[in-house]
Amino acid sequence: MWGTNSNHCGIGYSGLSNAVFTPEYHLVFGNGNSSSLIETMRIKGNGNVGIGTNNPQTTLDINGDVNIENKCC
Repeated sequence: MWGTNSNHCGIGYSGLSNAVFTPEYHLVFGNGNSSSLIETMRIKGNGNVGIGTNNPQTTLDINGDVNIENKCC
């Protein structure tokens, strides 16, 4: 995927890893179409992940309920 400037985005494979490359941009997940996207999750270029928020301020920033189950040994 190429834009109109030198910063390109893409999906690729390197060694044993699949990679999604966005130079300093964000990956946004949601539903709907591009003009009315309902965002559900964002990974910022700095590595912060937001679920239910489009501006995560910490490594994992969740706006909503969380369910964590203990599935140990």
